[in-house]
Amino acid sequence: MLTIQRQVSLTAPVDVAYTAQPLQDAPFVARPRAEPQPARVTRFLGSAAQNARQPFPLRDGSWALRWSQPIKVEGTPAPILELQDRIVVQAGDWVLFGADGTRIASGAMGRSALTADSANGLFYLVDGAEQLQVRSASNGGLQFRWPVAMGEGFSYPLLTRAGTRFLVAGIEHDLFGHPTLPATHGRLYLLDAGALGTDESKLLRTARRAETLLIGEPRMLVTMVGERSLLATRGRLTVISGDLQVESAFETDDFEPQLLSADEAGYMHLVVGRGAGRLLWVVSPAGQRMVRVELGPELGPPGAPPVIGYDHRIFLWGGSALRAYAPDGTSLWDWRCAEGIAGVGVTANDQLLVACGPEVRAIDAAGKARRLFRFDGEAIAGPPVLAANGDLLVVTRTHLHRLGPR
Repeated sequence: MLTIQRQVSLTAPVDVAYTAQPLQDAPFVARPRAEPQPARVTRFLGSAAQNARQPFPLRDGSWALRWSQPIKVEGTPAPILELQDRIVVQAGDWVLFGADGTRIASGAMGRSALTADSANGLFYLVDGAEQLQVRSASNGGLQFRWPVAMGEGFSYPLLTRAGTRFLVAGIEHDLFGHPTLPATHGRLYLLDAGALGTDESKLLRTARRAETLLIGEPRMLVTMVGERSLLATRGRLTVISGDLQVESAFETDDFEPQLLSADEAGYMHLVVGRGAGRLLWVVSPAGQRMVRVELGPELGPPGAPPVIGYDHRIFLWGGSALRAYAPDGTSLWDWRCAEGIAGVGVTANDQLLVACGPEVRAIDAAGKARRLFRFDGEAIAGPPVLAANGDLLVVTRTHLHRLGPR
């Protein structure tokens, strides 16, 4: 039984009572095509659903370089986020650019993912001091900060906002020492920031609620659809409401979740380990496993959560290999990039944008690839991103580039 505890502010944690239902196998049911809609809050892999959807169509024709700006990428992948007339890149530090490539500001990251909020002209991160930072997209200035402080063993792969509420997911890692301190749990943290009033140091003074769910399993994957959090832990799938209530939980024979994404309706797409093998699952919000596909060794370990097209096709990639599946799990085609794949996204008109070594490729529904652009002497460091005006944003290990159709 997965233990879940609730902690309000700094009070002692209290056990949460809930009942897990068995995961059920069910026939595949086709669903209508999803409508492309720009997400208000975006992050690496498109949104907190982590399905790599991009809400704009890829244009036909050839492409030309509009501008390039130097940037030092420390570690890959390097997410690119567009918000209003700004571009922010997570490349070790965060770096803020104007739409014309002007470098505006930069700052240090902590162990967190960067999140952009176009509706409010803000971006979010958790810094090295474990404080939630809210910064202005206009100039990078700090708007407010708030201590999250889960502990030095935590990283923060997901954070999002709905109204005045911020939700932060924390994953604990082993702390190496003498002796090593093993990880014990993951956390979901809810902050209701209220009216966003601060003191002179930008510390939030209007917080109305701070609450944490402690999930008793450190190997926790989390994705978010709307205000719901979808959790995958060993042998268990759990749905948590935006108010941190356990809505449902499903369990099956022991499995090890490896990767997780979700579509617009909350259907979980997972790569799981069972014994020495790996499988692709698609599980409905009602706990019905509609797709169960064995993944052979020829694909290699997938490099990112399943990519989910607007037509609900599924794409897995890793190393130099990319494979397409129909929504029911039928294998459609395979494609390889000898120089290695650094990222994949899917556009509103069903094109795959693939970072293949130094090249940006587009792959159509039939698996036919065409080259859009080649950066000679460079290696692409993350998935290409379509800007709202149809341009392409691409980061290599040394530059941020903007491409436009001829």
